[in-house]
Amino acid sequence: MATQAPITASPALLAAAAAATSSVRPVVTLLSCSTRTPRIGPSVSAWVSSAVLAAATEAAGAVLLPVDLSALDLPFNPIPGPIPAHRPTPPPLSGTDGAATKTTGDARVDAWSQLAGASAAFVFCLPQYNWSIPGPFKSALDLLFHEWRDKPILVVSYGGRGGGLSNDALRVIAKGLKMRTCEARVELPLGDGVPRAIQGRLDSDVVARWDAGGKQEELRKGWEELAGMLGLESST
Repeated sequence: MATQAPITASPALLAAAAAATSSVRPVVTLLSCSTRTPRIGPSVSAWVSSAVLAAATEAAGAVLLPVDLSALDLPFNPIPGPIPAHRPTPPPLSGTDGAATKTTGDARVDAWSQLAGASAAFVFCLPQYNWSIPGPFKSALDLLFHEWRDKPILVVSYGGRGGGLSNDALRVIAKGLKMRTCEARVELPLGDGVPRAIQGRLDSDVVARWDAGGKQEELRKGWEELAGMLGLESST
């Protein structure tokens, strides 16, 4: 019988985990939570970064780490063993060789745990699918538990009308995972840009409406609240 090849983490996941754990400054991970093809998730996250977060985190002495959930290749189904909430303690961030310590039996989950544990905060940039959050993103959250406790998060949703129900749904989930969620809401409406968004194109006029409609200011307020949770001075 052929020996099954060991499960390995994706290069993107290993790189993100290494970046988070090696940084001497607080790391704010900006996670693009859509895994569909085609999609506009990375384009929306890029706007979130360029509009406010890249400069704001730098000015506050933090590091913004953009991560694409689709590139992490996380398992969709739960891994065998105790459920995450019943694991006794958060696993160590790294072993003696600098790699994620094997604690779950799955290198992908170990590296995901390393990334989540080493991140000081998260900005979740997520679409609204059928009045809720994307399934693969929910699965990714459910792979961990202790790593999320007390983690400050800012929720940025997008959809035809701004993804408000997705924003709400994540807030309920975050409460169960003991995260600290910013009260500030950022909802980015696509409006008549939905048909192109479904094809993977974020219209420039949609972005122009965000800029003209005060969405950058909403994002700044969200960052200020998040920075306060981290004990950082914000100058946006």
